[in-house]
Amino acid sequence: MARPTARVLALLELLQAGGTRTVAELAERLGVDDRTVRRYVEHLRELDIPIDAVRGRYGGYRLARHYRMPPLMLTDEEALAVVWALLFDRRSHAGPASSLAVDNAMAKVRRVLPDTLARRIDAVLETVDFTGVPSAGGRDDEGVNPRGQRDARTLLDLSEAARDRRLVVFDYQSHQGRSGQRQVQPHGVVAHRGLLYLTGFDVDRRALRTFRLDRMAGLQVRSVTFAAPGDMNPVAQVVGPLTAAPGRHEVSVLINADPAYVQTRIPDTLASVTPASDATGGDGWLRVFLRAERLEWVAATLAALDRPFVIEQPPALHDVVHELGRRLIEDSARRTITGEEPRHFHPCWSTSLNVVPHDDDHWTKYNGTQTGRPVRPLLRDAMAIAGPGGGRTAIDLGCGAGIESRALLDAGWTVQAIDGVPLMDSHDRLIVDVRHFAELDSLHAADLIYAGYSLPYQSPESFHRVWALMLGALRPGGVLAVNLFGENDSWAGNENETFLSADAARALFDGFDVRFWAEEDEDGPAFGGSKHWHVFDVIAVAPISP
Repeated sequence: MARPTARVLALLELLQAGGTRTVAELAERLGVDDRTVRRYVEHLRELDIPIDAVRGRYGGYRLARHYRMPPLMLTDEEALAVVWALLFDRRSHAGPASSLAVDNAMAKVRRVLPDTLARRIDAVLETVDFTGVPSAGGRDDEGVNPRGQRDARTLLDLSEAARDRRLVVFDYQSHQGRSGQRQVQPHGVVAHRGLLYLTGFDVDRRALRTFRLDRMAGLQVRSVTFAAPGDMNPVAQVVGPLTAAPGRHEVSVLINADPAYVQTRIPDTLASVTPASDATGGDGWLRVFLRAERLEWVAATLAALDRPFVIEQPPALHDVVHELGRRLIEDSARRTITGEEPRHFHPCWSTSLNVVPHDDDHWTKYNGTQTGRPVRPLLRDAMAIAGPGGGRTAIDLGCGAGIESRALLDAGWTVQAIDGVPLMDSHDRLIVDVRHFAELDSLHAADLIYAGYSLPYQSPESFHRVWALMLGALRPGGVLAVNLFGENDSWAGNENETFLSADAARALFDGFDVRFWAEEDEDGPAFGGSKHWHVFDVIAVAPISP
């Protein structure tokens, strides 16, 4: 049973919420009778807290207007809400206040909190990271969480556990609806696209894992402690494969631009974007870090951003940017076409599979086995959603034997077919683009883009760069149909291919209207044998611009 002093403070908290509260309402909330409520009001008045009595049918009690409360009385959830807003403002630089004002406000809130709550809030400040500003579409629908106070406690408890290096145990429901208990050594909490993720080491599975907080239940913080690895990077674990790989260049560039604008050209799953006031001494500069297989792509991306930039590393990028500038100046002076082959034209047999270590004979045999198969159901369904072609443009990424391209042509579409297409017949509405995916620098604007079993065979860098090109090419209301590989696939772990968790796959369609989503996670036949397939089949419609 609550003590009288606690009830008096609870009464003050109710009145602090604003408005006039009837005696009956206050009595019910406090679990006392009307006479006791009036006695508690007198106690507050004796403490020089002005409380007005309002007469009439709808009368009751309220705090005097314009009265400023000396103490800051906040519940755990309310304190977390205040600090979270300040923390997001400071990390994203998206708010109107200066960094100094935000830090001062944070310090003042911290000083007036009770010691126990202050220590819990400190844990949040130490362990929570943000990946950047929310996407243009705002918070994911799945990120709107109705559980409120329960998740506030979960975040506070996980933050303390990550700070103190203590093992946590919780029940977790996967995207497929399967539930099970997890034992995790927590490394940190990351806020990404309207959702909260715990990163850490799954003790039973002996591997790094990422968990959504809204899918947790029954959290327990154990007394068992652990030694944290020195190279842990919670943000990188959530947003994408930024770990080093052989042959990649580590690139760090300062860019004077808004984070949201940078992410239109460089997806946040491919690079980390953080404020760089330490290096520039002024606002508006960002540090962009990524690992790239080809510096030529980095140079072209910097040119496309069209914002002031400073190269920090590698030194070789300076020469590549200078060479790009020289070629652009040279081409801008050209007045006639000399008939020379374009520099980007590199024929291959099957560009969608160029990173897979098989020779041309392998893919010749493979394409030969495909000539008699029916059109993929995923494309059929996407065409039904998109409607008649009527001369509109579709893109077939990784067209292989050209079966899907021919189906699109038969339905009246103009098709940009990207791949090696030796088995395709010519057509007046067919644009054959024979290039490696890693060399694509643009795509035609399209109302339908189909990428069937082609994108997963790209390295993570190439995958996310081509994905950005696809989103840029898809017209408002256009249809996107893709096959993606999941992290349970037999081939997962190959650094030259891209495998996604269900959450990472869904994040790719932020702001889209997902019309079809299917997940296959089972053994099945493959060319030349069998394997375990983990595939996401997705059809989504791009948002309509206002």
